[in-house]
Amino acid sequence: MDVESNSILINKDILEKVKTDVNKIKILSNEEEIKVIADEILLILEKRDLTTGKKIVEMTILDRIKQKMKDTTDKDLNVKLYILYRKLEDKKISEDEALRLFEIYVNSEYTEGYI
Repeated sequence: MDVESNSILINKDILEKVKTDVNKIKILSNEEEIKVIADEILLILEKRDLTTGKKIVEMTILDRIKQKMKDTTDKDLNVKLYILYRKLEDKKISEDEALRLFEIYVNSEYTEGYI
């Protein structure tokens, strides 16, 4: 079973270049519709809500683990996530390591079926 992710990694320099170019398009354009679209793109790139303009707060890895613990019905996964949560909370592992383990656990949630 393939597990699709809705996240991608983009180099920060590339993202800044895109923002700069969109700003140039916005400034150089004479058409109002293009300026509005450029504004929307900038809001998306700055992780802001399109309707309110308020900054979207990303969940920390601790919050993601806690939320997944609440959402899952798999008892084994819940135990793994709880241990991971406690280790991260007690600073026994780094956030990068916790994220790596979290993704492994979540991706294996549906592949480790019962026989």
